[in-house]
Amino acid sequence: MVQVELRSHEQTQLEEMLPHLREMYAEQMYDEGVEQVETMIKQVQTGTPELDTDHWKTLMLGLSSNYVKEQQGGVSSTCKRPWWLTKKLAKRLNEKDAFAEE
Repeated sequence: MVQVELRSHEQTQLEEMLPHLREMYAEQMYDEGVEQVETMIKQVQTGTPELDTDHWKTLMLGLSSNYVKEQQGGVSSTCKRPWWLTKKLAKRLNEKDAFAEE
């Protein structure tokens, strides 16, 4: 499990984006993805989510998806909010060597 401290605006952005990610997985009938996102939502509400590396990967890949970008008000090539948030999370996870064991 890896814990990442979120800034208030990052927490707000995640709380805004995670329901879109859950919708995407629900539409794909990917139950495991829906369950993972529900776990993420609960963790993000704490302000310092603690998730295993698979959850972090799912989160970052999901935020990078065209679906989430479109739901954030842009076409996939112009919406930068999810990309910036993913980049910040990846940097913090790398600082903690979250993916070193893999």
